Amino acid sequence: MRSLMSSEVLFPASFLKIARMPSTIAAAHGISVRTLQQLFSDAGTTVSSWIRERRLKACYRELSGADRFDTVTEVAFRWGFNDAAHFSRRFKQAFGVTPSSVFTDRQPQRAEGFIGPP
Repeated sequence: MRSLMSSEVLFPASFLKIARMPSTIAAAHGISVRTLQQLFSDAGTTVSSWIRERRLKACYRELSGADRFDTVTEVAFRWGFNDAAHFSRRFKQAFGVTPSSVFTDRQPQRAEGFIGPP
């Protein structure tokens, strides 16, 4: 199951932007929600925890990427989080740092009055 859960073929990152419910994942793979829950339980986690973990990791990657100019909130919302405060708490719980600190650390120094990328 661990290899199944890490498979980009079965669970591509783009799928996680829309797959916020176990029923969506189960239907996409032709299995019942109960079977899906049991598979994850056997692996020591829950479907919801796994989805949240993958989405948080995707947010971390985007926030630390130097080629992006999105805000922390835009990144969080793009990955299915709909409350910025909740996202920040979960992010800090998962990684030990705030999302804004990851975002700030990767930002190039901007000249005063500079708006957006060239």
